[in-house]
Amino acid sequence: MLLNVRLTEDDQRLVRKLRGQGVKISEVVRAAIRAEARLRSVGEHDPVEAVEAAIAAHPTPPGAPRRTTPRLDDSKAMRRFIVAQLKARR
Repeated sequence: MLLNVRLTEDDQRLVRKLRGQGVKISEVVRAAIRAEARLRSVGEHDPVEAVEAAIAAHPTPPGAPRRTTPRLDDSKAMRRFIVAQLKARR
């Protein structure tokens, strides 16, 4: 498939600069298309899947400090935490 794209003056300047550095523009375009497709397909139907993918991509490093606040999805624990914080300020 052949793709024809109109570029702004700014984009044309960037393309010339990249070509001057030996970058193959077709490879840049292919990589951008793949990246966009991945972004749109992850969690496309399931937000839980999207969150799990993000957590898997960026796990908590070993030795990281322990969490001091409750999980945001635990509303009862979060309420207790907030009430305790407000009482401590008095």
